[in-house]
Amino acid sequence: MAAHYRIDTPSACAVLTISGQPLSWPDFVSLVSAMIDDAAYAPGMPVLEDVRDLEVPPPTDCMRAMVGLFQLRADRLAGARWAMVVGGDHAAMYGLGRMAEILAHESPVTFSVFRSLEDAQAWLREDPTAEVVPTASA
Repeated sequence: MAAHYRIDTPSACAVLTISGQPLSWPDFVSLVSAMIDDAAYAPGMPVLEDVRDLEVPPPTDCMRAMVGLFQLRADRLAGARWAMVVGGDHAAMYGLGRMAEILAHESPVTFSVFRSLEDAQAWLREDPTAEVVPTASA
């Protein structure tokens, strides 16, 4: 198990990377708390959680608890966009991410799961307040 975070100042994004075995719940809370309490982390800063190299998915209860953590740490996370990137062939992890999207619907964090790092990064760069203008169909 390897887990770490870094605050990418140029892109104004926090990056959380977990590989190997899933973290225990207390270890996950400690890692997220260290990240959002870091002096370089600005409240509401986007978070990129990279779990592409996770060998097995975490227990379902941990995903539910993660969404609860968004609420508990709203002092630092409110308004943040949180993108989870899973391995392209990891259907179970993607399914857990989709479940977390639904559970996080009314949380202070906008959460989404992606199979591609590039898609996750693009989503995090989007202006969440921008008005979506429908395109004309031909």
